Amino acid sequence: MDTTFASSGALSRAHYAIVRQVEEASSVQEADQALAFEVKRVHERLARAAPTISKCKECLVILLYISSVALPGFLVPGSFEFAFPHALNLAEVGRTIEEKRIGYLFCAELMSTDHELRLMMVNTLRKDLESGSPGRMCLALDNLIAFANEDIVPAVQDVILDLISHNYPHIRRRAILALRSLAQFEPTLLSQGSETIVKRLQDRSESVAVSALAATAALPTSDPNFASARLVVNGLFSSIGISSSSALSLRILQCLQGVGLSETHVPFALDLIRSSACSTSSYKPASLLGLFRLLSQHTPPKLIEAEKAQEMSAVKCLTHLLQSQDPNDHYLYLACLLCVDPAVWAGTQEGRLLVLEAWEVERVMGFLESDDDYIRKMTLTLLARIDPAILSTYLTHILSSLPASSSSQSPATPMDLATLNVLAVKLFDIIELLTTEEGDRYAQGVKEVLGRLDEAQGTPGKKKVLQGAVEKVLVHVRESMSDFRISCATTLLTYITESLQSAAGPTPENVPPSFGPTFLVIAAALAVEYVNSVAVSPKETVKALCRSLKGSSPIVQDALLISILRLAAEIHLEDGASLPDEVKGTVQEVQDKAGTFIRKRCAQVLKYLSDDKRLRSVVRGLSSTTLPEFVQALEIQETKGRTNSDIYRDDTPSDRNSSANARSRSGSPNVGLASADARNASPSKSVNASSKLRYAAYEPPKPIASLRFGSSGGQRPSSPQLNKVNAISRSSSNRPSSPRSDAGSSSYGTGRSEYESTAVEAASLGLAAVSLGRLDSMDSLDSRRYSVGQGQKDRRLKRASSGTELVPGPGLPKSDLISLDSPFVTDATIGASGGSEGGEDNISSDEFEKIWNELPEGERGSQRGWCDGSVGEIARRLQGLGNGHDDEDMRVRVAPVDVPPFVGELKVMVIAGDGRVVAVRLKAGEEDSCLWRLKSDGLGKASAVRAALV
Repeated sequence: MDTTFASSGALSRAHYAIVRQVEEASSVQEADQALAFEVKRVHERLARAAPTISKCKECLVILLYISSVALPGFLVPGSFEFAFPHALNLAEVGRTIEEKRIGYLFCAELMSTDHELRLMMVNTLRKDLESGSPGRMCLALDNLIAFANEDIVPAVQDVILDLISHNYPHIRRRAILALRSLAQFEPTLLSQGSETIVKRLQDRSESVAVSALAATAALPTSDPNFASARLVVNGLFSSIGISSSSALSLRILQCLQGVGLSETHVPFALDLIRSSACSTSSYKPASLLGLFRLLSQHTPPKLIEAEKAQEMSAVKCLTHLLQSQDPNDHYLYLACLLCVDPAVWAGTQEGRLLVLEAWEVERVMGFLESDDDYIRKMTLTLLARIDPAILSTYLTHILSSLPASSSSQSPATPMDLATLNVLAVKLFDIIELLTTEEGDRYAQGVKEVLGRLDEAQGTPGKKKVLQGAVEKVLVHVRESMSDFRISCATTLLTYITESLQSAAGPTPENVPPSFGPTFLVIAAALAVEYVNSVAVSPKETVKALCRSLKGSSPIVQDALLISILRLAAEIHLEDGASLPDEVKGTVQEVQDKAGTFIRKRCAQVLKYLSDDKRLRSVVRGLSSTTLPEFVQALEIQETKGRTNSDIYRDDTPSDRNSSANARSRSGSPNVGLASADARNASPSKSVNASSKLRYAAYEPPKPIASLRFGSSGGQRPSSPQLNKVNAISRSSSNRPSSPRSDAGSSSYGTGRSEYESTAVEAASLGLAAVSLGRLDSMDSLDSRRYSVGQGQKDRRLKRASSGTELVPGPGLPKSDLISLDSPFVTDATIGASGGSEGGEDNISSDEFEKIWNELPEGERGSQRGWCDGSVGEIARRLQGLGNGHDDEDMRVRVAPVDVPPFVGELKVMVIAGDGRVVAVRLKAGEEDSCLWRLKSDGLGKASAVRAALV
């Protein structure tokens, strides 16, 4: 920020200081922290003593700035409550218009309309309205326009009615708008001032006339002055032009949509539309659309008669919009067509021919394939109004063109998931228009469309959930009428229960359910949301969902398990009802064979099924009936029941047995870490704490030489960014060692405990194994399945301590020679490294955080996404960037997972030969997926890194 205080326009030095601090912050988080500190400082300043008016104004301006620049959600609700009394006081006792304006503005921006302190403004508002000062009166009227409430009406209504006839036009305009705002709480106010408002329609000030038109549009038809108001507004209509861009012309068109266009003025409206076709460069789109909306108020026979009298067609005057390549013109064309009944122009009425030519019809039909969702939906709506059979034929054509597959054979050319998601949204748009308010027909259409889309995916058992279809269906059902929602949910759940009754025998293992994954997710969500409304028995629904549980994918299993648990709560509430016997058995079978996430979900379901009292308490606390709300309630309940003593506790024989059994099922070795208390204990306590380790820790590792760059003196490329990274690395490695590290007898760098040193060594060797391609035969780098060969470790340490230098063999890049005896490592182990002496593949969290904050934000500098692969797989891809660029010196460095900042994320830094840096944060998702975020100092290698992440 190069602006000086003198030229900044800041109110004070304090105001300038906080603006400068925010503008020069290196990250959004740093700016928010500065704002939060400033709020605290202002609070203390106002609470210390009664501030002067000038100081109070300064503090309020600073708080207004903070409220406008802070990220949404950063400041908790009520953060500015402490300043409301000062703002009210400033609005009351302010000596100048500027001081009072800041008090009013602060209350208008930050105080809710129903706040209890609003009552304290009533007396201030009335005094300003009666003050006779135009400035103070305008301030009070502006506040009433924006934040009127029913408590203010009795105190100010008489004054407002008088101010409509005030000498100053600025006061007249604001008084009319304030009267309209107050009429929301007292409808008779408009009728009391309607006579004066009609006079103001022809006020000599255009701004006053515009405000009078806005108030006239809100007049009820029962008002005695409504007819005269309608006559005056129609008279004003004859004075506007299609090329006029004044606020008065647009407001007249809007007002006529409320009071109505008289039949005698329809020819004039047609003349204005015809002038738009003659002068395509000067027409105003808003005015043209407003004219067509006025025509929609009249019946087709009257419009046809008026067009014949004028020897023109209003729709034909829009041809220039159809010939345009601008999507905005296409939108305007379709919007105007939707305002006119198809009988006028589509040839659906006997004796009336089609107005459009063949090429125009073809162009309109081409909008069905538009990339713009609004244009496509408007085209579908237009065709549905002409003839719903057109949409039915179009839907049949799309479904018949999809590739088909049998139960055992994939289609010749299966469609990819992204294309199917886009197609699903288009198909459901058609079904919505064809079924209107018939929920059962909509459910039938959903079932048929999803069945065809599942066939187009490929072999059964490998079908994916179409996220776009799930969102489209659930949102449409939620936004529909109550009868539609219940009918749709009942029909879909009936399909599932009837399939259970028609099926014979138990469901074979590894056989996909009779319904596709997308249909099952939708049915599970509707079953949870409308469990108390549908006529389908919860017990029958649970049986049907259990039948589909075994052969479904993990994402479908999760939705089914949540739905089963929610329906079980309703079964327990029924008199004499009990959960079907096969439910727990099916869930237990799924748990034994599922991955980690589904195994945890199954355990959660079984726990609540055995404790119906706790399950009912969760259901009673729901704020809504949706499936996500139920999942959130379960997580909150789990959090409440989990304490630190549950997570970190002394081991008992039963605990050890259960832990061993769990590890034997998941294939995990007996590797454990000290408790958090033991790691953070002082040197005098660390010895005692170590005796409480669940498993024996590794022996202290011995130092190993850096083998990535030999002692022959190979120099790294130099660049400002790279020098900065290395400088930070040296400064962090030269930090004085802590007492804890001295007591731990660390021999791997300074200031590190045994645990940290072991993690550093494992990370370095694991990264080498990734770069050498030795992990191809392993499972994905999963924290549930890894092992460390103690014999291999001993040999590796012996080789390193002897100082033997490895020589690269054929086919191995010299820069990747570390050790061929690398242990199996986990995602967490890869990221558990910190900076160390000679640890060229490691970077401390402090280094990473500093570089991350220095890298730019924005579309070019910051990107994020999701990829279908574990953190370990992504680490291999990133390491492969260096292997694939022998002509460049690219390094991949990692930072700890379990050390702030970004706890739980693997932090990777890719440094190119030209010094450009790409920083990546990887976070493990569900079922071997990964969430990533990338920042770079320019394009550089960001494109190559992003390609490895996709």
